[in-house]
Amino acid sequence: MTATANVFHSGIDRFRGLVEVRDPWVDVRDFGARGDGVADDTAAIRRAADFAARNGRTLYFPNGTYNINGQIRFPPSTLQDVWTDPIYVIRGEGPGTKIVLTGFAGITAPDAVFRFDSSGAIVYVSDMFISSDGMIVAQNGIHLFHIPGSSPWLVLTDVGLYIDYAGGEVSAVLYANPGAAAMWFPALRIVGTKESNTLSYVQWPRLLHVNGTSGGNKVPSVGLINVSIVTDATLITDTAGAATCTFTAVNCDLGSIAIRPRFVSPIAACWISDSLVSNLTVLGNGIALIANTNVRGTLTPGDSTVVDGWLVARTTWDPPALNTGQYATVFVPMPNTAGVLIGVGKTARAAFSQQLPDGCMLTADVVVSGGVTGVRATLWNFSGTTVDLPSGVLTVYVKVI
Repeated sequence: MTATANVFHSGIDRFRGLVEVRDPWVDVRDFGARGDGVADDTAAIRRAADFAARNGRTLYFPNGTYNINGQIRFPPSTLQDVWTDPIYVIRGEGPGTKIVLTGFAGITAPDAVFRFDSSGAIVYVSDMFISSDGMIVAQNGIHLFHIPGSSPWLVLTDVGLYIDYAGGEVSAVLYANPGAAAMWFPALRIVGTKESNTLSYVQWPRLLHVNGTSGGNKVPSVGLINVSIVTDATLITDTAGAATCTFTAVNCDLGSIAIRPRFVSPIAACWISDSLVSNLTVLGNGIALIANTNVRGTLTPGDSTVVDGWLVARTTWDPPALNTGQYATVFVPMPNTAGVLIGVGKTARAAFSQQLPDGCMLTADVVVSGGVTGVRATLWNFSGTTVDLPSGVLTVYVKVI
């Protein structure tokens, strides 16, 4: 837990270390923004964003409601970190800072509300709420942040996001377009740090959308700490190829989420701990490690899913009719993805989605069949009568940790 948190907060610490060199901040009100929830502040915020980027300063939104109806585009930033990565910083004062998207007829995917022209930039946003405020975004969608280049980073700290959308999942919090780069590592981090935080709240159909060409080393990733995802969300989607897609969540309350890489043979790596999840789907050649987490609905595992130390696999099974004293077996192969090793002698168990009558039981053991290691589940009938269960989902578990 501590090690994971340190990995996430390393980006935040880099942000905090930059604050000293950014004074004076660029206050959007000094460029004509009203922040009264009535005026259109688009033009003023554009002027402030242009000045902040060209002079390497923080773009600052004091408490207020800022209406924008067009794209805010940031020119190349003159500020760099010690690794020469271009950096942008945008911050408000907390829940009292609200940016309202009032209309985007001229902006469609893959463009975005906030666009940054520095390739591979790191963008830090903190202490504000961004909302469509009832404006329903059509299915063609709209992205919120667009950072080009091979390794863009977006770090949101105590930021709330809300959008009304009609179908589809085109809209994303971060849109990355690395093009044909041989290596790219786009990353999104969302972190809640304040006690009783009213931010770090996300209603958006996608978190990270990557559009690049196949081949090379590609590792798009999403990480969440103390975040509430209040709607169904596709957490990682790569439209053209990825070697590994990673997702990590710690102390989160998640809706129905999907880790969905789109490529021939991707690996979707998912780590969730100390969280609540409505439904979880891991697609592709993936491994999911889940600990101290309540999956309130359906868990659809990828090739390898480990829940509280148990490797999980599922299959559909239609058991034959069994007279009393008879039994039926089914073999479920278990993967060895990402170094998860199982073998004969490991503890195994099984569960069936159909309710077992009194006098029936399921047992499970690890066996090797045709050179493949898996779980043999056995349904026993000691009920004193014939039992004919309908088809259902058989879930098998092997203790690996």
